[in-house]
Amino acid sequence: MSTSKDNTNEPRPEVIFISKGLETLPIGQFAKMLGWTRRKVESKIHRVWIEKKHYHYDPDGEIHINLAEYNNWTKSGPGSKRGKNQSKSGSAGKARESGKHSTGIQPLPTAKKLLDFGQKLRL
Repeated sequence: MSTSKDNTNEPRPEVIFISKGLETLPIGQFAKMLGWTRRKVESKIHRVWIEKKHYHYDPDGEIHINLAEYNNWTKSGPGSKRGKNQSKSGSAGKARESGKHSTGIQPLPTAKKLLDFGQKLRL
């Protein structure tokens, strides 16, 4: 008989073991290990990381991430090279009267605006 409660409703953390001598991981396993999406890793590859340093392609074309270089990258300093006024897209945008920056993309209409527009079409 066990004295500890086995609560099956609680999620168990996933443990990933990495061999000490392992130098690279395939992009999918790397993303899973960090809790990132594959898309986020690919974004780093296209925008930040350097081929043959942070990542490389194997003979089958699969991307492998260099764990040591990833570690060095994380220790290299502030998390962003963007200026304080730049958005995630890299554009500083235009300042509004409120002081907030606009990326130039119009916000999506609210449900009320869509209903009002639909009623106008019926006239």
